[in-house]
Amino acid sequence: MKTIDLKKTLKPYYIASAAKLSFIDVPPMNGLMVDGMGDPNGQAVETVKKKAKFACFPEVRFEKFHEGLAAQIMHVGPYSAEGPTIKRLHRFVEEQGYQLRGKHHEIYLGDPRRSAPEKLRTIIRHPVEKAKP
Repeated sequence: MKTIDLKKTLKPYYIASAAKLSFIDVPPMNGLMVDGMGDPNGQAVETVKKKAKFACFPEVRFEKFHEGLAAQIMHVGPYSAEGPTIKRLHRFVEEQGYQLRGKHHEIYLGDPRRSAPEKLRTIIRHPVEKAKP
């Protein structure tokens, strides 16, 4: 079976800066989705450690989505410390004349089982639209 590295084939959608906030237009894509809230360090990591295959996760689904225009930033550090980064993203969106649309999502680029919490990289992305006057 050939391995596909999405971080290489779809590179523009898997890079973000921790210093410079940006907008990106994300085309329709398919992806594995898990709905959740709160700190993914807790129950999520424990579940991953116990299960060997994604098929074991009833809450994981393969879904097509179209994010469209979104604001993004790279968060470097533990998931539990994302709050200030998310607030910074929200301020940026407002300052640029946009408003948040829908739910934000996170793209985890590191493996919490193998990386130190302070080295974890997460792209935080939130769909946006022009602010209504």
